[in-house]
Amino acid sequence: MSLKDHFELLAAYNQRMNLKVYKASSQLCATNLAQDRGAFLVPFSEHLITSLLVILSG
Repeated sequence: MSLKDHFELLAAYNQRMNLKVYKASSQLCATNLAQDRGAFLVPFSEHLITSLLVILSG
């Protein structure tokens, strides 16, 4: 399997899993959807800043 084929396979899998998450989350009420469940250890904004710093320093 070529590297391109491998990434296309991973992208297709990612798309299928995202659709499952979106479908499941669309069935939640607004209160349950907004509830903090501690699933993310680092705030997204902090992760984004760290990622940008890594990219810019490379």
